[in-house]
Amino acid sequence: MFSGCILPIGNPPDGHSWTGFASIPHTPGPGYLLVFRELNPDSEWTMDLTLLSGSGHHLTKLAGEGDALLSGGKLTVSIPATLGYVFLRVE
Repeated sequence: MFSGCILPIGNPPDGHSWTGFASIPHTPGPGYLLVFRELNPDSEWTMDLTLLSGSGHHLTKLAGEGDALLSGGKLTVSIPATLGYVFLRVE
């Protein structure tokens, strides 16, 4: 994860947002996404993730509660409980 370019995603952490990090690989290989749901009332969140807009990406959940879908450069994450997270590998 730390060999890639680490970029913030979502909103700045303020206790009520969706926030996280993306690790985009410098060379061919997997990337990683770490998404946090703070005390946000919405259990689902969508954002443009144009760095991963190419087709054929596959997400694998490595840890946390919830699910995610990456399609057409849009990341949709569902985390059922507040203060939850999901850690994903992108291939």
